[in-house]
Amino acid sequence: AYLIYLTLKPSAFGRSEASLLNTTVNGYYQGRVFYEPRYTQASTQQDYRTTIYWQPNVTTNANGEAIISYYNADPKSKIRIVVQGVNEKGFAVVGELMYEVK
Repeated sequence: AYLIYLTLKPSAFGRSEASLLNTTVNGYYQGRVFYEPRYTQASTQQDYRTTIYWQPNVTTNANGEAIISYYNADPKSKIRIVVQGVNEKGFAVVGELMYEVK
């Protein structure tokens, strides 16, 4: 599923200008597989990724819950989790959580 979310100024509604250009979009960028390092062996190389997990296809249970697992990056930092999706009725949903790696 794809979601396009626009935030417009209130003055954008009910206004039509002669210079408005209508165009057809030929398609979207073909997605790629998100890179995740392999953690099967101990490594001395530091992990400084700023985006540590990406999964576009998470399905929740009947209670709206899902379990995911990932490895934190190495530096001590604050981690922000942002969840965005579409529910069974087609409405956009969003959630955010922060925690600290000490």
